[in-house]
Amino acid sequence: MSEVLDELRRDHANLARLLDALEHQLGVFDGGGRPDYDVITGVIDYCLSYPDRYHHPKEDLVLAKLRLRDPAAYEKVRNLDQEHRKLADLTRRFRALTEEVLHDAEIPRAEFSETVREFINTYRQHMAWEDDGLFKPAEHSLEDQDWREITGEIAGAADPLFGPQVAKEFEALRRDIVDMDRGVL
Repeated sequence: MSEVLDELRRDHANLARLLDALEHQLGVFDGGGRPDYDVITGVIDYCLSYPDRYHHPKEDLVLAKLRLRDPAAYEKVRNLDQEHRKLADLTRRFRALTEEVLHDAEIPRAEFSETVREFINTYRQHMAWEDDGLFKPAEHSLEDQDWREITGEIAGAADPLFGPQVAKEFEALRRDIVDMDRGVL
């Protein structure tokens, strides 16, 4: 199997961990407590930076090869770029609302909770859709040469959260994820 596909699946697993951390913070918020807004803004910042710069371009390359190798499968996910734009729009809306909350704007708790839930659910549905509609058909349809060509076009960059070096702006988020993994949260 392709290293590219392994990386894409690992990105999805890592994003699922982020969504779990965000869901934990939502539980604190819904329980009347003050969530860790460093974690919340870390998830938002990560989703506004890493996927669009590194993850989605890989998926676009896979999609282009799928179009040639399995047109029927391609038709089911051909609007991938539109879906990515919707995710980016939702993330920016979530960021704006979070900024308002952090600046003590009068935002109904229910509105914030609903936006966080929408964000979590939309991302989870999107990843499942890609797993079934893009990754599985690509795994079966793309040839070794296709994967080599995709690899040759990918610009390498370390993940700023899950890579070997954690970026300063993601340190609180990384600690929360590690604590969750250890069962501390």
